[in-house]
Amino acid sequence: MLTVNELYVYPIKSMAGISLQSATVTETGFAFDRYWMLVDIDGNCLTQREFPKMALFQVGFMDGGIRVTFQGDSIFVSNTSSSLDILKCHIWEDTVLAIKEPNEISKWFSRQFGHEVFLVRMATNSVRHVKRHAPATVHFPDSSPYLIVGEKSLNLLNDQLISPISMDRFRPNIVFTGGKAHEEDRWQRVTIGNTHFESTKLCPRCTVTTIDQKTAEMGEEPLLQLSKYRLINRKIMFGHYFKSVGNLGEQIGIGDTIAILRKKEYF
Repeated sequence: MLTVNELYVYPIKSMAGISLQSATVTETGFAFDRYWMLVDIDGNCLTQREFPKMALFQVGFMDGGIRVTFQGDSIFVSNTSSSLDILKCHIWEDTVLAIKEPNEISKWFSRQFGHEVFLVRMATNSVRHVKRHAPATVHFPDSSPYLIVGEKSLNLLNDQLISPISMDRFRPNIVFTGGKAHEEDRWQRVTIGNTHFESTKLCPRCTVTTIDQKTAEMGEEPLLQLSKYRLINRKIMFGHYFKSVGNLGEQIGIGDTIAILRKKEYF
């Protein structure tokens, strides 16, 4: 049996995630997943690829918003905004319109980074489609709304590493137990709880996986080891991206079963 055993959201792109017992399904991902992101003065997104210390910004839900903490200093960010300050922002090949959070919030983040940055959220009149899967949409993740990874996929990797790593290196939304290592590769359509999900693509991995999420230190693994057995179409794949295709607004919880409705014959 395939069972959900971990759920995560990452309210600010590339910062620490929040472990949940249950999460609300929306078209763009779990509620408040990658709802915000940091950008530079040119509107380019900031990630751990260039700023590994982003892993050390802790994020927690509070009534009406989130609290972000870094090296003992913290700030509250409200879920709602009346700002009309719009900025054109870039997430890899995509360009979207985003709303700047109040100046005092961006100034707080700028102090932590040592240069000017802005915290933004997606403008209500801006839409970012999942590539090759419109009309599905996302806010600020790299690619697709939901990333699913099997616990046994990580176990197989750790069996080959001198120093085992934790699942947070891969920043999944849904982690499950059961099945075989990389069972998730061939899923085309699944049901989790009462919600249907369809594959968008396997997840190509980048240098963020080499960053220890507790220390922000970077190494060679796990990409070095993964390159030996997870190179697919010249990319290192680990995990599988999905979009939701029904029953939006439902809750997914720890212990929910995963039913495979259709498998792929090939990648």
